[in-house]
Amino acid sequence: MGVEVVDHLADYKDIPVYHVTGWYDSWALQVANLNYVGLRKRKKSPQRLIVGPWIHSRPSLSYAETPSSRPTRPSISTPSSSAGSITG
Repeated sequence: MGVEVVDHLADYKDIPVYHVTGWYDSWALQVANLNYVGLRKRKKSPQRLIVGPWIHSRPSLSYAETPSSRPTRPSISTPSSSAGSITG
């Protein structure tokens, strides 16, 4: 199997899966938008997504633990409010 889960959805067993990624994880796009969504649509078993304030290579290192060293995330506009935004 290749690295991209989304390219091999039929090859994956239909079992429950926790997909884990972080706000600062370099693989967040693949995990949250491709793997999780693809398996959720294709499989009957539960698929759950956990996203937290950590990076990929050191899950024990959380930017939440050191707010002064935490990089700022870009503002995200919410669909329900054109004037509001969520900031990190």
